[in-house]
Amino acid sequence: MRKILLTILTISILYTSNAQPARGLDQHMVLQRCNITIDANAFVAKTFIELEFYNPQDREIEGLEYFKLSEGQVITGFQLELNGKFRDGSIEERWKANNAYNTIVGKRVDPALLQTFGGNSYKLNIYPFAPKSTRKVTISLSEILKNDEQGLLYDLPLVFSDTLKAINVRINVKGKFPLPVVIPGGFLSGTQFLSAGEGYTLSSAFENRMLKWPISFRIPQKGNDYHYQQSPGSDGRFALRLYSDLTEEYLVAQDSLSVYWDISASAIYRNLSKEISFLENYIVSKKISRFTLYLFNNRIQAIQNFDMSQQKLTEIRAYLSTIKYHGRSNINCIDPPLLKTDMALIFSDGFQTSGIRETKYPACQVNFVVSASVNNWSLLGEMADWNGGQVINLNNLSANNALAKTFKAKNMLFYINADSLNETLPIKSTRVLVAGKNNNNGLILKWGNNLTTNKLYQLQPNVSEDSTINTIAIIKMIMEYQQVRKYGQWEDILLFGLENKIVTERTAYIVLERVEDYINFKIAPPKELEEQCAQMNYVYTSVQRRQQLKAYSQQQESASLAANVHTKSVWWQQTVGAGKQATIPASPQPALAGRPSTDKPSSALATTQPSLIAHGENSMAEVVVTSAFGISRTARSTSSNVQFVNSDQLGVVRETNINNALAGKVAGLQVRSQSVGLLGAATTIRLRGENSLSSGGNALYVVNGTIVAEAGDVNPDDIDHLNVLQAPAATALFGPDGRNGAIVITLKKARQYYYRNGERKLANLPDVDYLQEIRKTPRAALPAVYEILKKEYLVDPAFYFDMADYFYKQNFKQHAFAMLEDGIDICNGRESASVAAAYLLESWGEYSRAIELYREILRNNQQDLTLIRDLALAYFQNNQFQLALNTYSNGLLLSSTDSKNPKIKNLMLNELNALVNVHRNELNLDSVDKDFIRYFPADLYISLSGNLDGFTDFNIKTPDHYLISSPYWTTHSSKINFYSGSTEYFIYQGIKGKYKISAYIYGRYQPAPAYLRMVAFKNYQRQGQSIQIDLIQIDNQNDELEIAELNWQGK
Repeated sequence: MRKILLTILTISILYTSNAQPARGLDQHMVLQRCNITIDANAFVAKTFIELEFYNPQDREIEGLEYFKLSEGQVITGFQLELNGKFRDGSIEERWKANNAYNTIVGKRVDPALLQTFGGNSYKLNIYPFAPKSTRKVTISLSEILKNDEQGLLYDLPLVFSDTLKAINVRINVKGKFPLPVVIPGGFLSGTQFLSAGEGYTLSSAFENRMLKWPISFRIPQKGNDYHYQQSPGSDGRFALRLYSDLTEEYLVAQDSLSVYWDISASAIYRNLSKEISFLENYIVSKKISRFTLYLFNNRIQAIQNFDMSQQKLTEIRAYLSTIKYHGRSNINCIDPPLLKTDMALIFSDGFQTSGIRETKYPACQVNFVVSASVNNWSLLGEMADWNGGQVINLNNLSANNALAKTFKAKNMLFYINADSLNETLPIKSTRVLVAGKNNNNGLILKWGNNLTTNKLYQLQPNVSEDSTINTIAIIKMIMEYQQVRKYGQWEDILLFGLENKIVTERTAYIVLERVEDYINFKIAPPKELEEQCAQMNYVYTSVQRRQQLKAYSQQQESASLAANVHTKSVWWQQTVGAGKQATIPASPQPALAGRPSTDKPSSALATTQPSLIAHGENSMAEVVVTSAFGISRTARSTSSNVQFVNSDQLGVVRETNINNALAGKVAGLQVRSQSVGLLGAATTIRLRGENSLSSGGNALYVVNGTIVAEAGDVNPDDIDHLNVLQAPAATALFGPDGRNGAIVITLKKARQYYYRNGERKLANLPDVDYLQEIRKTPRAALPAVYEILKKEYLVDPAFYFDMADYFYKQNFKQHAFAMLEDGIDICNGRESASVAAAYLLESWGEYSRAIELYREILRNNQQDLTLIRDLALAYFQNNQFQLALNTYSNGLLLSSTDSKNPKIKNLMLNELNALVNVHRNELNLDSVDKDFIRYFPADLYISLSGNLDGFTDFNIKTPDHYLISSPYWTTHSSKINFYSGSTEYFIYQGIKGKYKISAYIYGRYQPAPAYLRMVAFKNYQRQGQSIQIDLIQIDNQNDELEIAELNWQGK
């Protein structure tokens, strides 16, 4: 009877379970009602949308709806109806809102989530959605109305696939302008606005209709219409929208002329003949009688006046054809006050390869003339735009059309007498929206350019404040948001979204039902719950949260870097033995000097299991201990918890079972049979660790990095060596699985000898032709031969750098510096070329010049960690230790948004510790995070990096012919943090002899000479520390090459 009842109960439970429909996730919600209210004026619009969804299914679902908005529309509010009342959403970090939502969905408690998933696309989740029920949400939008030639445009592209029971649209437009018009073809086609008080209104209701066309309308505008609103009192905030009746271009007077001619080395890419012809045609067509010609590269080099009443056009061509084109270019050397003529023509490719990249705005109209197929169009356009000028590209214009572009200038708004503006002048349009602060009596605006005012407006406010719309606040918020999205980092976007309560790529709206959930997930409660949260001792302070977020990035960087240093400290402790100090001792320099105890293995290591050293050697350098998943290091780097057995020892008495072969060879290891009554039964191993004398369970087996159930199938003849880890060491590596100890087995394989054996040494490869030629040249003839060779290798960047290196070493220093300038310039301002030049300067010992160049590059790219590291290392080599320390420290705390930055910071940390641990008495460490500083000395520390992508691997052949290329910590080596040319290698106790460094280099076209730089510290962090830096040119190589050699003869 009992069995029958149990059977019936089981069937009943199963039936009930099956009868209940499973809840559906990410299910479509049917939109059945939509109410839209739009309030607009001459500046902005606010939209309030109420959506009612229906769940037609017979099961509970998680509702999901996707929708799109127009560019510039921002979600500023969100509500979910709970128990007949709307609850305001909370704006939070997107990940945090998603985490809270997903967690609460599992508890079947009401949340709703509104977020963007890219561009102007959004998605809405609501849960739980009961079967045959409705849920309501509201969404608030703000935007700046767009303008076109006909007026101001509003467009709401809500499109849904459902047929709605009811759609209600109400639009209120306030302002003094013509009757707004509905855009034909939109959802509101066939409706019209009506006059209402100080504006217009449109109200329409629809039934059983799909919302599949945008809701759009236009507010007509005509020439010289303006709308000017200014806040009363001392605030002075204003907004102005103006439609000028000016034409976009106007004819300009051109009686006087200044000509600026770029004579930098990159002129080799320009069609100088075509440029000279254009200048000749311009002078003739404009009947220019006199003009001044300025020759410039990084500064004005010469000034030549031409009087065309006394001179011929051919003299201009002869003059420009015979000058020497050399050096780097700096357009900013053109001083705007010098441009006092009607027109200036600047002939250049626009690449600024010297000085700070900033835009100076001349007072006259400037036209830029370019003939190089590759040119810096953006910079030239920015400078030309300020004064209504043009960029004239001779490559795609006929002579007549090119000349015609100089006859006209653009009309632009170039002056407003406001105290401050949200926009940057000039504004290249006759239809403008500007906002800012102004405490003057009205506004004055000027159109034209710096030299000519074609129209002047003197305006007084004519729009009263709109009580329904905070116009100026919306304009300010959206303009700032556009700037943050364009130029800000992800942290800036996150903070902006939180501060302004808008949905961004980093923020989302969430509504929760229970007050406990706001507290548990640390989410800002809506106003209605603030008092209840306070009674539960939860007060959310948005200011405090923003401060936490601002500090988070730096804290995250510090924590990550400190963990990195800690990893090295652990490695160092394991290498030198237990009980050694890994951090910097309290006493300064004297305590660091020498450190004899750290230069050899500890006594504990030296005496552990001496009988297990292979071949009875006294040195442990050749004994490789494999621990964890294939991680190898030499025996001197292991603790007494690890014991080593090689293949020779296993074969003393031949056994077919690995467990039996270990019997009697390892202290604390017991071999036991599963059954004492069966002959030949399987055996197990039990280990007694240092902290436990119990027999415990079976040991863990790891074969070539893979955990296996048992090692019975492993042939002892296939074993190269094995390591026996007692419980403490095994647990540290394998976690709970290693609680009974571990047997780590390494099978035999071919040894990693250097397979090319030096056949591909970069030093043995023949030089390029021009170097072979120059080496045969007598010293006195070097400059002349260089000029001859230059004609053949004119556009080869490597030619200039190679020649500079050779000439410097022949003591032609000024020639070498000039060649570097030319080399940088013909690379069109690429940062990699400037870095290559700085590398060469360092290799010559010209540290001050290298530092000056690094600083110049950094002024144009202040967040580049690679450059910061390069600058710090140059300071280090120049014995400017405090500047080096400050540079390293500041760079380490910069945000790591670039994927390569953590790897660069790793190099910086190592070099910072090399600096601090040897020169501590000379340094002020107040600005350095103390968690960054650790003492982990080594005989050798080698890193490899480069100015360009150019190698994919890095390995080292030790003096004892061992090839190191493992991506993990070992005593022999450590290769970590590789990226397009950055990796490193440590050795605690080196072997005397030559270490040969190789890299696999893949050849391809590079826009600048490709260099690898090996930085080697001998006696790293020890007294007597020295730095060896090798610079290797790797252009056109495509193989594994031995690129450098490091000779280590001991401390």
